[in-house]
Amino acid sequence: MIKLRMHVDINRAIAKLGKVPEIVQEKAAAAAINKTVAKAKTEMVRQITREYAVKASDVRPQLNVSKASWKSGKMTGTLHAFAVHKGHRSRNVILFDAKAVQGTGAPKRINVHFPDGKWRTITVREGGGVSVKIKRNGGRRLIKGAFIGNKGRTVFIRTGDGRQIKPVETLDIPQMFNTRKINEAVIQRVRAEFPVEMQRALKLYMPK
Repeated sequence: MIKLRMHVDINRAIAKLGKVPEIVQEKAAAAAINKTVAKAKTEMVRQITREYAVKASDVRPQLNVSKASWKSGKMTGTLHAFAVHKGHRSRNVILFDAKAVQGTGAPKRINVHFPDGKWRTITVREGGGVSVKIKRNGGRRLIKGAFIGNKGRTVFIRTGDGRQIKPVETLDIPQMFNTRKINEAVIQRVRAEFPVEMQRALKLYMPK
């Protein structure tokens, strides 16, 4: 799991408003953090889908927000990115608009041994494979000899000259989350939004 954590200096945030009751400080800070981290999640989805050829609907489920809480004397909110499979850092390339590409050679049927332990017969043509698009502004890449299986959910490729196959994998959402360009864009949004949300929350919770 990869995290983007924001800590709040409450005194600095309220300095321009003069004396503020402690209970108001805490309520306002918690509300401002929660609003800001929610916006950070939205910005993270926007930045990832702008840089990589993935759908927002595939990114959102792998991002999670932890609401404001006290940690080590500071109020903290966290945006997490986690892998689909715990402890697994990569993701199958089916995520990246994978498309089967038919070869031009004569078709032939071969038996392959799938990861679930079962043997299946597939039809292949020489020169074919699977085309994927990783970067939004990049071109498509052909993975020669690969094919789509598991009812359209997984791209596989044969290993060596044998009949064994393995999934074709690349980076997952947490690795996209952690790229410097994307991280910096989200942090910039957080820095811009938090003071606005803090001022808004203080006005809401200040005694009338």
